[in-house]
Amino acid sequence: GNECGIYLLDSGMSFIHDNQLKLNTESGIVGEASENGISELVTIKDNQINMNAEYGINFLGHTSGTIRSFTIEGNTIGDNEIGGIRTSGTNESAFTTNVIKANTFSNSELFITDGTVGLILSGDTNEAIENSFIGHHTGLKMVDSVSNTVKNNTFTANSPWAISMAGGTVSNLIERNDITLNSNGILIGVSTIKMDVLNNFIRYNHVVANSGLAFLINSGPQEEIEFNNIFNNNITGVNQVEVGVNMDIEFDSNYWNMNNPNTVKTYIYDFYDNDDLGKIVVEPFLEDLVDAGVSIE
Repeated sequence: GNECGIYLLDSGMSFIHDNQLKLNTESGIVGEASENGISELVTIKDNQINMNAEYGINFLGHTSGTIRSFTIEGNTIGDNEIGGIRTSGTNESAFTTNVIKANTFSNSELFITDGTVGLILSGDTNEAIENSFIGHHTGLKMVDSVSNTVKNNTFTANSPWAISMAGGTVSNLIERNDITLNSNGILIGVSTIKMDVLNNFIRYNHVVANSGLAFLINSGPQEEIEFNNIFNNNITGVNQVEVGVNMDIEFDSNYWNMNNPNTVKTYIYDFYDNDDLGKIVVEPFLEDLVDAGVSIE
């Protein structure tokens, strides 16, 4: 029932573990670096962080302040009214070289509301690995996110997007994620501005059995979108994948669960459907399922 359960300001060498942080009027944990300050070397592990009025964990960075070398691991973070973890500060370098690993971001049905996000990832050179994102408006939102790694995560029952890549998201690695049974898979660029989300590596992901789009691409170019499994995503009740773009996109070397190039192209929405859009280049495509590190039933 406090404003926040734990408040960290310019902290260092701390270990926060096995706590229940809930029903706070702001966030369960607030981590902050003051102007020109540093908050670093903090481990937040195996906590239950639930039912707070804002975020489970909220990191606040100020101009010239740095939050770095945090390890956030094994926590259960759910049913917080705005979202799980927010890392966005007032400058993109405020959050750097942190590891967010093996956490469960899970909302009950009552908390799947507009705007709830499992993880808002900003800053640079961070890792979000082996987490589970279940039942959010957006599982992972990347904004002003540079050279981060998003790998071996599971996204399920998020609506409308498993992953949303917003402005300033550049040169990130999105690899070996299981993106299954969401409303939609990956949104690349939330507007029609062509150059604000670019040069990302999106590969070896399993984007399967989502009820809408596998990808919607509004920005580019990207460095790679290849070696992904893309099939059994549903549009209007049939098994379709639709990839919408406003510029030419290299989308070759992906697995579509079909061998006929003309058939693959019928699952693409691009210049040939609307000449205001760019072209999706899908050939050559793969004829064998990609080993994306995902167990296939």
